[in-house]
Amino acid sequence: MLFFSGDTIIEEAYWGSRALQRAMFRYVMTFKLRHTGVPIYWMLISKGFKTYLLLANNYYHYYPNPENKDEYLKDYVEAYCREYFAEYYDDESKLIDFGENYQCLKPDVAPITEEMRQKNRKIEFFEECNPSWVQGTELPCIGELRWVDILQTAVRFVKKSSLKKNKSNLNKDKLSKSAQTKDQDQDSKVA
Repeated sequence: MLFFSGDTIIEEAYWGSRALQRAMFRYVMTFKLRHTGVPIYWMLISKGFKTYLLLANNYYHYYPNPENKDEYLKDYVEAYCREYFAEYYDDESKLIDFGENYQCLKPDVAPITEEMRQKNRKIEFFEECNPSWVQGTELPCIGELRWVDILQTAVRFVKKSSLKKNKSNLNKDKLSKSAQTKDQDQDSKVA
């Protein structure tokens, strides 16, 4: 089973929210539970690095991959592009170019800086694969979701949630201790 998504646009007020990832995970999990033996793939086209990172940061098996893993998925991408984007897909560059009248990202929405390239190999790799992303070219990508990946994702999510909760509790403890110290200081000044 293949799920497809094109442009993923998130309102600025929701940037940084993980609601999209959670909703998609629930949707795919529901399908996976109903069809346990059916392989699931997410095919997407990405003109910006943030959409690519949705795939690269949430799937263990995906293509294109900066570590040259999962090359077997390349055939799926190429077959899909030839079937559905034949007049726009370039076999040589592996990009989809809908032409000059196609929308592109606003320059200030998701620019890629040198610092970002240096800090995140996946961002650098995205730009290597799609050097003309600023003009609106799309990088076709695919991820495969396996049961073991779902388990790993769930464990990772629980760990992140626990770390956030622990950090929040630590901050509360610090604030509480700080307030107690201030109260003690006030008490000693009054006495």
